[in-house]
Amino acid sequence: MVRKIVFGLLWFVGLSVVIGLLIGMTAGLLAGIGETDPQKAYEAGRVAGASVAWLQSYVFIGSAMVSIVGAAKGFLPGTKRRPQPSGGA
Repeated sequence: MVRKIVFGLLWFVGLSVVIGLLIGMTAGLLAGIGETDPQKAYEAGRVAGASVAWLQSYVFIGSAMVSIVGAAKGFLPGTKRRPQPSGGA
């Protein structure tokens, strides 16, 4: 049981960080893709990254739901029930 909780928390943190980074990087990349001046591209990427920050609450809630359900049902890696050793010899 403790193992499922720990792995559920690890999956929650991992999903939140990775999805948040992907959203921010995609927004920054797409905003600065047409700029030839590196300073303007940096500024456009920074503004775009800040403009998608509101999505982080949805990422947080979605990651929490996936990790809770996935850990409870056992379909996330590390959360499956260990097979019980048979008592027969």
